[in-house]
Amino acid sequence: MKQLLTNLLVLSPVAERGGAERVMVDTLKYLNRNKFSAKLVFFEHGSLVEEMSRLGYDTEVIPADRLRDLGTYIRVVSKIRKLIRNDQIDIVISWMPKAHLYGGIAALLEKKKSVWWQHMIPKNHWMDKLASRIPAHGVLCPSKVTKHFQEKLTPNRRVLLNNLGVDLQQFGCSTNKTKSFREKMGIPEDSVVFAFVGRLQRWKRPDVVIKAFNQVAKGKNTYLLIIGGTLFGLEQDYEDELKELAATGENSKIIFMGHQKDVGAILEAADTVVHASLMEPFGMVIIESMAVGKTVIAVGQGGPVEIITNGNDGLLYDGSESQLVQLMDKVLNGRVSLAEIGIRARQTVEKKFTVAHMAENFENNLASLIN
Repeated sequence: MKQLLTNLLVLSPVAERGGAERVMVDTLKYLNRNKFSAKLVFFEHGSLVEEMSRLGYDTEVIPADRLRDLGTYIRVVSKIRKLIRNDQIDIVISWMPKAHLYGGIAALLEKKKSVWWQHMIPKNHWMDKLASRIPAHGVLCPSKVTKHFQEKLTPNRRVLLNNLGVDLQQFGCSTNKTKSFREKMGIPEDSVVFAFVGRLQRWKRPDVVIKAFNQVAKGKNTYLLIIGGTLFGLEQDYEDELKELAATGENSKIIFMGHQKDVGAILEAADTVVHASLMEPFGMVIIESMAVGKTVIAVGQGGPVEIITNGNDGLLYDGSESQLVQLMDKVLNGRVSLAEIGIRARQTVEKKFTVAHMAENFENNLASLIN
């Protein structure tokens, strides 16, 4: 007997790649299509519309504009309801709280199950609070810390853990491009290269990494790569502030690279990746770096402590600039076995944090909500 498909309607308010959107793409890319069928609706036009179409998914754009426009809101919810009926949708999955403001109501009115993805640690933001009040059969969270804070907002609702994963075809399996990349960037082959990877936003604290680097880099053969830029129009002046900060120290050794499509190839050329967020909801950059066999230095709270075993497959610090300086200095002076830690880091990712694990957890979580 042919197995019946579970029909999913996935709603995304954003159609460009950010952290949450990358998780959505990778999850759906590895979704078992013998069990699940999915249609995607984006609330704006963007590159992800075509990307998901190339993956074989039916996609549609329903412009949502601003929530304060009641007429537009009603129109969007009505269109989602129509899709639920026409496509015989079983579960509405809203990717992020904003999408659930539409999808949760549409599913409720159509008497269908609804789930939403909470990518960030929920705080006292009005959107998190409002989304958490709209009925849902479950909320998916990437880490225990995110799950903990979401449960405080929704104590009577199922909140399920769904760790993230790395596509090992993109990270850690490429040919070694270290020498060619360093030559291209004018970095000596025998240099120690640190890297910061992520959006340039204040909460990610790249300024702390630059300050710490400026302290340890004096007279040393070392460089710092800043990989990433502003996104979604947030804090657009911050990159200029960081460049001014870099100019106060080892400016010639700090390279701002902007957004990069092939981050894995650049990570091959780094020795150590430094992460500085004080309360990271998970740490996708951390597991990507570990997949490439790099030693990650990360703050010992939030998502990173669920990934890294300190001293075994990475290094944790208290978040202070002073302790970060100490660890970076140890790396520079060869008092950390980067090769051994890198091998164990890769093994941790292979065991726990691949896209296959992430997609399987996603399917199991959905199955638990259906049954």
